[in-house]
Amino acid sequence: VDGTLIDYPILYDTTYNYYYLNHNYEGTSTGYGSIFRLILGLCVGTPYVLFDEPVLGLDAQHRDLFYKLLVQKYAEHPCAVVLSTHLIGDIEKVLDEVIFLKDGSVMRQVGVDELREETGTSVDAYFREAYKC
Repeated sequence: VDGTLIDYPILYDTTYNYYYLNHNYEGTSTGYGSIFRLILGLCVGTPYVLFDEPVLGLDAQHRDLFYKLLVQKYAEHPCAVVLSTHLIGDIEKVLDEVIFLKDGSVMRQVGVDELREETGTSVDAYFREAYKC
């Protein structure tokens, strides 16, 4: 986050060994379970990374840290990141494109800048108005 490159294999090994081998991972809090899964997700070296409600159970400080690390990981090792969330306002600044789903169907797929120009509003505000959330 401070410009220092992250050694993802070491981060993965340290986290895995600490939480999974030395502690009862299943007994951790929702927040610590989320942190464990996020670190593992950030450490994979695949061309696609999928996160489903990744910040569930995290406080605002840890959510912001995750998004900063996600951007840093992408800068160091570009890959396609697919992230599903209801907390659009939290992640809006790191989005390139959004896909809005309703009842399992794609309602709209659009670039974030295009959506902002078209609607004159944030992605979060558009989502809340268009889908009555």
